[in-house]
Amino acid sequence: MGLHNKVLVFVLGTFLLLYECRKLESNRFPVYTTESCPRNETEWDKTSSFFNCATNTIFSCFPNEDLTMLLQFCYPSKNIPIEKGICLYLKKDQSGLDVYNCTHFKYGCPTKFYSGSIIYKYPNCTSVGNGCFLADSSCEKRSSARTTHRGQSDWVFVVALLVSIVTLCVLGVCFYKLRKRERGTPNRVIKRNLEKSVQEKLLGPKVHKTKDEVKPQEEEDMMEMDNPAQFQEDWLLKQEEEKTQYTEGQLKEDTLNHWRKDEAFFVVTNATKEVLKQIINEKRFVVVTGHSGCGKSAIIQHIALKYLKEGWDIKPLWD
Repeated sequence: MGLHNKVLVFVLGTFLLLYECRKLESNRFPVYTTESCPRNETEWDKTSSFFNCATNTIFSCFPNEDLTMLLQFCYPSKNIPIEKGICLYLKKDQSGLDVYNCTHFKYGCPTKFYSGSIIYKYPNCTSVGNGCFLADSSCEKRSSARTTHRGQSDWVFVVALLVSIVTLCVLGVCFYKLRKRERGTPNRVIKRNLEKSVQEKLLGPKVHKTKDEVKPQEEEDMMEMDNPAQFQEDWLLKQEEEKTQYTEGQLKEDTLNHWRKDEAFFVVTNATKEVLKQIINEKRFVVVTGHSGCGKSAIIQHIALKYLKEGWDIKPLWD
């Protein structure tokens, strides 16, 4: 039973070790990343046994050259002597170990000669992050600078995002108003044309003034400024005179043309036949009455156009 437990622990430890290691291909010998170096002699012996380094090599655990991760490997040497005040790291290009002066560490710098096989006694030489040894007095400043730069970058991103959103909203509102204005333009043109048509029917076609008429117009403007009441009275009289130019004959012709257009949609009814009977057979004066919208005007217009075709003179009457 005890043997089974030992085998299980060994297999589990091997699995965890493989899980946290990742092989790097850029060195002259196999190098694996790790979350942490062995923290005591027992862990060191266990990991060293797992690597089973060949003759003339020794199991080692040091930071990489950028001081961003820890590496485990079998280094081609029987021993790695290290002077006091020194930590080591693995150079990437040459796959050799280089020294780092740790005398300015806040604490934990080796104070005596030691070997690479007992690096676990000096954990500050294997505690790295953000590109520096964590015990280095300058590491906090560099970390703070990176944090500040990251914070500034975040603010720049947020501001840029807000500006983009506001710009899109403004462009959207402008586009909506422009489209709304374009949709309203045809209606305004139609309305203006109708007003112009009615004005021409009532006042006659608009005549462009010649150069000789410009001066009298300026005199009228001066009169308006000197005596506004008199100018208004004269203007009203002028409007009445222009209305009389729209002769009765023109109004009659316009009315008959309007009737002719409506005649295309007229349907003869019993009421129409009865009115024709009273007028033609009995030659009576007929008054057509009925509810609003029942077709009184249509009947009268139909009969009037019938008589007009027969040579009669038709005279519309208005209030």
